[in-house]
Amino acid sequence: MIVNVEINHDINKNEVGIVFHGKNLTSLSDIKNIASALIGGVCCFEATPLLSEDFEKFINSVNSKKTYCIFAWNEGGNGGGFVQWAERQ
Repeated sequence: MIVNVEINHDINKNEVGIVFHGKNLTSLSDIKNIASALIGGVCCFEATPLLSEDFEKFINSVNSKKTYCIFAWNEGGNGGGFVQWAERQ
């Protein structure tokens, strides 16, 4: 699976953006593993939203002709973080 990754390390905020084309999606488990590893390594929290039914529905609706993003960030190193996903406009 091919993904593009953008990482921003800041003293108060760590962010990671994962961009992929629908045609490159190999499986739900592949994108979960890639995103979980990057989010854990960059943002220092477990990305449990990737285990949700909503994320699975999102991945199951991927169109091979479109581009998608998964964003995660952790503000202030408080041990928690945020994960969002969407079709890229």
